Amino acid sequence: MQVFNRKGVRQSESFLSGKSGTSRYREITLSPSDFMVTIEFAALEYVSPNKITYQYQLKGLSDEWIQTSASNRRATFTNLKPGDYQLSIALSGAPETEEHGATLMIHVLPPFYNTWIFRLVIILIITGLITWLFINRVSALRREKAQIARKAEEDLFEERNQLRTLIDNMPDLIFIKDRESRFIVANKKLARIMGNRTPEELIGKTDFIYYPSRLANKFYQDEQQLMLTGTPIINQIEPGLDEEGKPAWISVTKVPLKNSKGEIVGLVGIGRDITQQKLSEEKLIAQAHHLQEVNVLLEERQEEVRQQAEELQAQADHLTQVNKELEKLNATKDKLFSLIAHDLKNPFHAISGFATMLSRNFSQMKEREKLEIIDLMNLSAETAYNLLENLLQWARAQTNRIRFEPERLHLEEVTRETFEFLSTTAHKKRIELLTDNLDLHVIADRNMLSTILRNLISNAIKFTPEKGKVTVSASEKDGKIEVSVTDNGIGMTEQVKNKLFQLEELYTSPGTSGETETGLGLIVCKEFVERQGGTIRVESEPMKGSRFIFTLPKADI
Repeated sequence: MQVFNRKGVRQSESFLSGKSGTSRYREITLSPSDFMVTIEFAALEYVSPNKITYQYQLKGLSDEWIQTSASNRRATFTNLKPGDYQLSIALSGAPETEEHGATLMIHVLPPFYNTWIFRLVIILIITGLITWLFINRVSALRREKAQIARKAEEDLFEERNQLRTLIDNMPDLIFIKDRESRFIVANKKLARIMGNRTPEELIGKTDFIYYPSRLANKFYQDEQQLMLTGTPIINQIEPGLDEEGKPAWISVTKVPLKNSKGEIVGLVGIGRDITQQKLSEEKLIAQAHHLQEVNVLLEERQEEVRQQAEELQAQADHLTQVNKELEKLNATKDKLFSLIAHDLKNPFHAISGFATMLSRNFSQMKEREKLEIIDLMNLSAETAYNLLENLLQWARAQTNRIRFEPERLHLEEVTRETFEFLSTTAHKKRIELLTDNLDLHVIADRNMLSTILRNLISNAIKFTPEKGKVTVSASEKDGKIEVSVTDNGIGMTEQVKNKLFQLEELYTSPGTSGETETGLGLIVCKEFVERQGGTIRVESEPMKGSRFIFTLPKADI
């Protein structure tokens, strides 16, 4: 057997001998540093030693057998843990008279630090160390506690001294009383008021010694009620005395004083002499009453001035508005008169010229030529009539001299009457006048509705080329009747549309046959439509005709 330690190998004695079949069992003990054990077993056979094989088993480590040969009879075991092991050896191929096996007990000692003695020593050392640390800590805590106690006493003394200095030098009255309303703390200000005494002289005394019984009894009742209910007294104004013994007003605040258990054991009070403030307040109140009386008078006068200012401003605004309207009317009048003078002069010049021509050449002219001239004269006369009629209607509307008498009207009937009035003009240009869905009734003034239709249809005829169409249609929309006058004439641009229905932007444009148009008729249409609670608008594009739409109230069936 070989045991490998740190520096070498040692060999043990044989542990099996004899041929009698008896074995001598041995035990070996290994230290923790013997990390490798090699077992080599040899049988005493000299005839055929190469035929013998060996098997090893180390119980406690493994139950398996390790097979070796005759040439290599060794079995090595490493890193054995502390404990007891049984090594068994078996042979095969030996003569029957030879020993066929052996057993060896191996004891592996634990390291010293795993022994119970070592552990006991460690426990004793740790216990002693903890005990020593505990004793030192207790001593340190006692010293620290003593230092804290001394420091607390010093701080308490310092705080008491500071508090005493503070309350003695405050201009207010500061005091603490017990449950019987006896002073247990008082400052110098209170002591002086109590008859130039010292704060120490007040300790244990009550207000009955220093104040009249009526005042002292009131103070006592209030304080007992405070300590009974726990309700503080905040800024209560009480009668009192000043340092000269004269009556004074004192603002007093008193709050309950409680112990660590929350029980009321007294009160803490602070008072301030507000006599001067009270006198100032009374003076201010008197001044306020006087100022209030003056203010009432001023407010009355101010209200009068405000009303006069509002009246003057209203008059000024009215005059400004009147001036603006006058300026606007003057400008409109000048433009209107200029337009009328020009447009009204043209048809009369035409009539005068045609009449002169007819008078001078009547006998020489053919009948057809005479009729053509008469037709032209008639057209000029109609133009002048329409212009004068629109001017008259507009002037009456501006001066509110036109009567508004709404009634239930059949829309198709009024439209047919207008068609008859304009049939001659339409016939000359071979324009077809059509109606669509006019079997409706409206609420409107007959004269105003006729004027609206006459102007819109007349304009449509003027701006529609020969053989065109003018259609008057109607439909019900949103509880009203929407009337449309549509033509397939030359239409108009967006710029021209923006100038329609505006007196300041009267737009003149010749018709498809040279007819004149002042734009005054559309102004009258807008005036009459709005008078009846409706609206008017236009839809048009160049060379795609125009459509004028206005609304009227629907008549009940």
